[in-house]
Amino acid sequence: MIPELGHFALILATLVALVLGTLPLLGAHQNRMTWVALARPAASAMALLITFSFACLTQAFVTSDFSVVYVAQHSNSLLPIQYRVAAVWGGHEGSLLLWMLMLSWWAFAVAMLSRQLPETMVARVLGTLGLVAFGFLLFILITSSPFERLLPAAAEGKDLNPCCRTSAWSFTRRCSTWAMSASRWLSPSPSPPCSPASSTPPGRAGHDRGHWLPGAS
Repeated sequence: MIPELGHFALILATLVALVLGTLPLLGAHQNRMTWVALARPAASAMALLITFSFACLTQAFVTSDFSVVYVAQHSNSLLPIQYRVAAVWGGHEGSLLLWMLMLSWWAFAVAMLSRQLPETMVARVLGTLGLVAFGFLLFILITSSPFERLLPAAAEGKDLNPCCRTSAWSFTRRCSTWAMSASRWLSPSPSPPCSPASSTPPGRAGHDRGHWLPGAS
């Protein structure tokens, strides 16, 4: 029952992401402030639904629910609790869901910490994040759902990937996911490349140019 609730929450999050990615952007473009005002509540609702969905998947791993295909493929009942939790993002489906969880939290942070910015600007930022979230959530639901059932349930799971059984792996995996999500809206503009002339010491600029002039000694 709990995996089904997580799957249903993921479907609702996809619909909310679609609303977030369309109405606020259209409202900012057409100056419809009622549509613009939907951006913050939609971002908060999306974060809440994805968090609930991820918690449902985590519960399936903690309780060793081997009627879920993803749990049976990446965990077993003999794993310590910390590795069962780490196994939630130990495969393709869980990694995508974790990435979406971080992205939704960043969107929630933008919604909560941008009160001083113009509403239309916030609507465009959150709307863009909503479009990205909608694409990935739709991909998860269609091709990579971590809530698919296995009937009859497996008696035991296969096991966690041995390379994942380190605390360092768990920490770096989460940090890298945070970094990728943050880069969606925190990446600075690239610096212009340094030209060869700018790297020449000032005292040698004239000498180097004169060296290549015809007839220069």
